[in-house]
Amino acid sequence: MSQNHRVLHTHIFKEVIPPPHSGRASRLMVTEVDRYGVERNRQAEFFFNGIVGHVRSYDGGHINSWDQATRLANYWRRYYNIPEVHDEDTSWTYLSKIITDRLTMLRTPLTLMGNSQNPKWKTTPR
Repeated sequence: MSQNHRVLHTHIFKEVIPPPHSGRASRLMVTEVDRYGVERNRQAEFFFNGIVGHVRSYDGGHINSWDQATRLANYWRRYYNIPEVHDEDTSWTYLSKIITDRLTMLRTPLTLMGNSQNPKWKTTPR
């Protein structure tokens, strides 16, 4: 008996190995491939936060999704013998600040400086 199938969506766990003598440890990355073959690389915490970020606690409250995502990512790091990331190594507040800053930049209007031959742009605070 034969059957037909097609891949709709898949995730590939990859170990990113830095150059020798760089002093950096290997990292776990997750590559997401859609049905069109388009690949998106993500850090493991971002991938898992996309899953556990929607979970509620038993009493219906919120959970610390970044903490849970890090724990889940570390489980897979241990499984593949990749160095774990610990709380002191993660700076989700710093990362959150970067994301907030980038969103602010996207929402901030630009003002043209200089002449039209050599335009320069600056952000204009609201």
